[in-house]
Amino acid sequence: MRSKLTITLLFSCIFPLFLSAQTETIKGESWADVQKNKSGVLTVLHFDRRPFVYMNEMGKTTGIGYGTAEEFARYVQSKYNIEVHVQWIKYNDYPSFIQALKTTSSAGVIGVSSMSVESDLEQGLQVSSPFLKGIDVIASHKSIKTADTKDQIKEVLKGKTALTTKDSNFEKQLNAVKGEHFANAKIVYIEKPENLAEELTVKPDHFAYVPLSDYYVQLKQGKELNRQNYLEVPHKGYAFSFNDKCDWQPIMKEFFSYNGFKGIMNFNIKKHLGTDANDMIWEETSTEDVGQVSETDYANNVEEDAASLRVKLKEELEFERKVQIFANIAVFALILVAFLYWRKRRMSHKEITTKAQKIQAQEEYIQTAEERISEALHYGYCIQQVAWSRRKPLEELCGEAFIYSKPRAENISGDFYWYASVGDKTVIVVGDSTARNIAAAFVSIKVDILLNRIVQEDKTTDPSKIMAELHQHLSDRILHSETDFLHKDGLEIGIATIDRQAKQLSFVGAKNSAYHVSKGSMTNFRGKKLVVGMPSFRPEELENQVITYESGDVLYMATDGMQDQLGYDKQKYMVKRFREFLVEIHQQSLYKQEVMLDKEFMTFKGTARQTDDIVVIGIKLP
Repeated sequence: MRSKLTITLLFSCIFPLFLSAQTETIKGESWADVQKNKSGVLTVLHFDRRPFVYMNEMGKTTGIGYGTAEEFARYVQSKYNIEVHVQWIKYNDYPSFIQALKTTSSAGVIGVSSMSVESDLEQGLQVSSPFLKGIDVIASHKSIKTADTKDQIKEVLKGKTALTTKDSNFEKQLNAVKGEHFANAKIVYIEKPENLAEELTVKPDHFAYVPLSDYYVQLKQGKELNRQNYLEVPHKGYAFSFNDKCDWQPIMKEFFSYNGFKGIMNFNIKKHLGTDANDMIWEETSTEDVGQVSETDYANNVEEDAASLRVKLKEELEFERKVQIFANIAVFALILVAFLYWRKRRMSHKEITTKAQKIQAQEEYIQTAEERISEALHYGYCIQQVAWSRRKPLEELCGEAFIYSKPRAENISGDFYWYASVGDKTVIVVGDSTARNIAAAFVSIKVDILLNRIVQEDKTTDPSKIMAELHQHLSDRILHSETDFLHKDGLEIGIATIDRQAKQLSFVGAKNSAYHVSKGSMTNFRGKKLVVGMPSFRPEELENQVITYESGDVLYMATDGMQDQLGYDKQKYMVKRFREFLVEIHQQSLYKQEVMLDKEFMTFKGTARQTDDIVVIGIKLP
């Protein structure tokens, strides 16, 4: 008995010390200190729950709350030139998350609770404006049909079983409508409310009140649920939470109120909940209206079942494909019009006579042509950017990475990059079109389409085979047609394939090289003296260079823009200096490497004009 008492006393003394020590490890810098130092760390506490913060299939932390916090850091960097690093600390459940957030003494700690605003307020926390709407809906297993009218719900749910959790808002919502709509329904309780929607997918004849976001998570994962379009319950939504020591609330309120915020949130919502999550999208209303959702706003919405959702998604993908084809045709038409204007302007110069009136007329015509060419260049740039922005971030495929892209003054870049994953392999392409301006944009967009077909549709991941097929398509269809349009242009290109399972790196290059850095030592993958798309290109000379890598090694792929840049003394930067610089910075974080690379380029260039387009990609190998 005495020994048990001793152990109890020791535990009661040690546990508070342990909890205090754990709390003290949670560090974050106050907004006041970050403003003063022009940089700092904001710590975000969370526990994994889709779609707020979770680990995706690639092992990368993501989610709506995660993306919002990272966008907040970029907002502060862009507007105030203050570098905010977001540090994420994970907890196993909501109670431990709440305990840590309430007891930390740091002023630079906030939370993404993944629970409703009401739950956080009940815990005595302060909250931001909501970043996701709050709506609870009646969802069910696919065996329960959807009611066509509110009066039919009683018949649809007759004899069915209700799921909920003890002492939760979901139980209160069930009890509020049970007497009128399913008085005799059996109620079964489960432990965790966040598991309600997932449980419904495997329990026939069961229904429950669940968050609308949980319903969409199940649909996005390919699971089937039905949703009743009546008896929905709006609430204040989901937000960031703070204790009374935190001083980040004002700057976060500013971020939530700025014009671009709703566009960011709508992109995140569709990314993590699917393209059909329209009733979660923020409307263009004032900040005060956020989260004020009434039942009548959604009473007439008709929700498709899981099968029809898949059909609709397929139709949307087909529509996007047609839009892409139309965009390609539009780019070609704009390029052709601009080229014809440019050619006509050049011929006009030869026809100018010494007569003043004719010179004036020709100058006016040239000015009009230049304005139209500038407009065509702008549209070409916009369509090129749209094509590139459709890809997922490179970090989702490879983990830590950066893309340093710096076009010349014309904005339309002849240097391009492309990447995609097929199974355990990731293919990365960096290329340089020898064409210029609008012609370069046309080639880069066409190469983007061809690589999608070769790699993603045909599942070709061998670098040399990809390059050979790309050459065949280009030489047959574009670069060497009967016209004089683009007939002297080709591609200098490098293609790398990362095999995550075998930890192998394969590379082939045509006048483009790649660099593998491991523990301060660099391996240089030299490209062949070939140009893709030219008659002199010989596919039989292609041979993959293959090495086995270790996790944490860094792969760099680049065009020749950096090494060919001229400084103030008219001397080139040179490839040797470029390689030495990569070895020097390779142990830094990839984010910091991109910053250092830009600083190195701008310092060397000085007041000289940029010589060529630049693309440099850095990847920490998984």
